[in-house]
Amino acid sequence: MAGADQNIKNFFEELSQNAFKGEAYIIKFKKDPTIYRGIPIHRANLSTGEEDVFTLNILEPHEKKGVAEKLISDIEYMEKE
Repeated sequence: MAGADQNIKNFFEELSQNAFKGEAYIIKFKKDPTIYRGIPIHRANLSTGEEDVFTLNILEPHEKKGVAEKLISDIEYMEKE
């Protein structure tokens, strides 16, 4: 479980830094077969009060395009484009 906690911490740090950069990522969530391409942003002062929530501006797939609130702990993998 320590490895999962470290992954969440790493994702949290990368998402927080991306709030300033706005770079696109490829993201796969647990229990969701869809591979997303989007711009993830975590801003603690603008979040819903939960540290585990981030905003994902979904660019692809086109049928899911839009903005979504996701849980950092649901990220299976994430890589910068």
